[in-house]
Amino acid sequence: MLEIVIGRNKKNTLAQEALIKAIRGAKLNGTLYLGYPIIATADQMVTIDALLTTREHGIVAIDFLRSGAHASVGEIRESQDDAYNAVFRKLLDFKPLVRKRTLAVPVQVITFGPEEIEIDDKELIGAGPDSLLERLDELPPISDEELRLVNAAIQRVTTIKPTTKRTIERQDSRGATIQRIEKEIANLDQWQKAAAIECPDGPQRIRGLAGSGKTIVLALKAAYLHTANPEWDIAVTFNTRALYQQFRDLVRRFCFEHKNDEPDWNKLRILHAWGSARQAGIYSEIATQNDCPVRDFSYAKGIYVTERAFGGVCDELLEELKAKKKVTALFDAVLIDEAQDLPRSFFELCYLSTREPKRIVWAYDELQNLGSYSMVPPSELFGNNAHREARVPNLDSPEGTPRRDIVLPMCYRNTPWALPHLKKSGRSAFIWNSTINPHD
Repeated sequence: MLEIVIGRNKKNTLAQEALIKAIRGAKLNGTLYLGYPIIATADQMVTIDALLTTREHGIVAIDFLRSGAHASVGEIRESQDDAYNAVFRKLLDFKPLVRKRTLAVPVQVITFGPEEIEIDDKELIGAGPDSLLERLDELPPISDEELRLVNAAIQRVTTIKPTTKRTIERQDSRGATIQRIEKEIANLDQWQKAAAIECPDGPQRIRGLAGSGKTIVLALKAAYLHTANPEWDIAVTFNTRALYQQFRDLVRRFCFEHKNDEPDWNKLRILHAWGSARQAGIYSEIATQNDCPVRDFSYAKGIYVTERAFGGVCDELLEELKAKKKVTALFDAVLIDEAQDLPRSFFELCYLSTREPKRIVWAYDELQNLGSYSMVPPSELFGNNAHREARVPNLDSPEGTPRRDIVLPMCYRNTPWALPHLKKSGRSAFIWNSTINPHD
């Protein structure tokens, strides 16, 4: 089955739409990444328009021809060379894919446009919607193991995995079983890929049990958005203060994978939801930038019960901002982890403080709520506009666009015999190594 993961494409939406239409339904096993990866070279950042990794045709970088343009052979060659060199060097850094002094799997490049392309050079491959599959059929296959390694190199989730070597003497031993499991989880699964890379212009919801990869996904998404849009003000936030250093370490590692450089921590900020006297938080930043008082825990617990402390101060701040009728926009994107433990008013504060088109991503586990709050639907979560209409009425996403509602159904932490007991509560059930109905 071919998975299509839609990242951010700033170059040619017509070519992207034509590519999706041409390849959707093809009998291929692998992934089509759109607007991904972003690769740092010696003097520039190269965004690969599309990267196809399949068992049938190996690694194919697809370079979009600008809509309505008639590029010269020289221009096409230069663009293909940039794409080839970027992908080749990225994969060459991944030792399991290197054989002697080169890659074990060849990299191919195709120039693609919304109309058929003819290139007067036999060394260059061009294709349009009608000829794409025919051009792909001319390319050699790779093995399942090579495909796994290719995806591991592209996703580079292996940077967070332990490097301990296991000596296996028997293939039926526990060590061999653990080794097989480690290989399987070295790559993102299909839902994690979509959640990490697909970035809609608007709110996006990610749901999954503890152990389904929500924190990793948000760290990957933050690094990807920061690399693709270095001018954006991006905030990553959470409820548990202990997550601060974990998020900082993960985001830093993933940024190095994309651009071989430290994140700009002035533009990509790791912020606790509330904040403290020593560290800024989302709540404290919003209050400060709008000339509102910043309430601390001592104040909150003196007025509200402990469980309602943060919800109470968020409610207060929200009322103050509504009275002002003008809110200072602070962020271009806000990524929220542990959303199940945060009050509803916090999300409305984030909405009011985020620039259009309101890129707010919230990830949560409906079965791990620490307080009395429960997640409400998006139509209620972000409040109403001046006409008393829901600001986010639904999370529909047209075909061929990034998904706005993603479930992570693979649970890598809980045991399969423990999960059936969750069904008794009548709440959403996530199944070990199995997909679920996202509307359950």
